[in-house]
Amino acid sequence: MTKRVLVTGAGGRLGRALLSVLAEEKRGLTRSELDIADSAAVARVFDSLKPTVVINAAAWTDVTGAETHRDAAYRANAEGVRVLAAEAARRGIALIHYSTDYVFSGEGDLPWTETDRPAPTGVYGASKLEGERQFFASGVRGAVIRAGWLHSGERDFIAAVLNRALSGGELTVVDNQVGTPTSTDALARWTAAALPGILESLTAVLHHYVESGPYVSRYDFAATVLTKAQALLAARGESEKAARIHYAKETMKRTSLTPGIRPLNCRLATEDKAHFPLAENWLKAVDKSVENVESLF
Repeated sequence: MTKRVLVTGAGGRLGRALLSVLAEEKRGLTRSELDIADSAAVARVFDSLKPTVVINAAAWTDVTGAETHRDAAYRANAEGVRVLAAEAARRGIALIHYSTDYVFSGEGDLPWTETDRPAPTGVYGASKLEGERQFFASGVRGAVIRAGWLHSGERDFIAAVLNRALSGGELTVVDNQVGTPTSTDALARWTAAALPGILESLTAVLHHYVESGPYVSRYDFAATVLTKAQALLAARGESEKAARIHYAKETMKRTSLTPGIRPLNCRLATEDKAHFPLAENWLKAVDKSVENVESLF
């Protein structure tokens, strides 16, 4: 049977990465093309495209903005998932949906596994958790994949660090938020590899996608990014830019994140390593994101 894959949120970083690696017959729809919280619109799209699996990469991701735009965050992260899951369940379509480490409280220093109880501290995490609940309440088959610290080098943490360094600005980075960086490209490739197994299942599962390698603080993640960028620039003979990166790394200051809407302990681990592909090492996967930062060129 031919697999027809529909990717929602196709204009975002993860959505574009998914469309670039999926080998199946595929179609991507951006937010302007499909509001996933519009049940009539979702039904029309399913009628027209007849997907066998939907991969939902649509989300509200502005953590700070969610606090003042609660309705919009819940519409994208919870109501939209409810609509997609209900319609997919009714038609026998599988659904893959992405969630976040921010569904946890951030207490302690042990990794969170799939059986740990979520307790989000901000609107963003709460809206993503409600989306998970709607997914599993619908009876749809498929998977919820939690991942943390997504990066691609486009308008993200990596780009912010390198843009600041190249501009000569002082870098101050928190050193008490710890987790695992996650490459959108690596996550997309992993999803493509995991897709056949997910489709074979008649149930819905929750899985933590965790790239291998050590857990790292935001500060040490920034230091790694700067080191990789400096090496890249030096290899290209861009000595002036390499010197700016080196100076930023040598003068970078530490600060602490106050517990609040962002959890301090973002460590994820999985209890199921047998039924899913192995994830890449984040130290390797981050190379491409560094190369994607436009200001380096």
